[in-house]
Amino acid sequence: MRGKPLKATNITRVIGVADMTRAVLFYEQALGLEVLRTTPYWTDLTCGDGNLALQSHRPDPETAIHTMVIFAVADLDIAVRDVEAAGGALQSRHDNEHAPVLIAHVLDTENNVIQLAQPK
Repeated sequence: MRGKPLKATNITRVIGVADMTRAVLFYEQALGLEVLRTTPYWTDLTCGDGNLALQSHRPDPETAIHTMVIFAVADLDIAVRDVEAAGGALQSRHDNEHAPVLIAHVLDTENNVIQLAQPK
């Protein structure tokens, strides 16, 4: 029998956008969301007790992010191990020197991509 999995500490919902300025204005004007921080490629917005992130699409439509869920974890290696033990699979790992987190993209049992993020 497997031990208790590492708990995720936060969740971020991500929507891919083609035009960051247009998308931010839409969410501000249509739903009253407030911008926390923004770059040309990423914007964090608040929504009550939750949040929403907008991410610019990659140039290739085949690899563009449309929607994604990010779970913050304390230990990426343990979280990936727990995903694999539960029937998921590691898709890729990233350590972008400019990002404040280490990232793993994993597949759940239904082949949905989930991102795990460990603060550096």
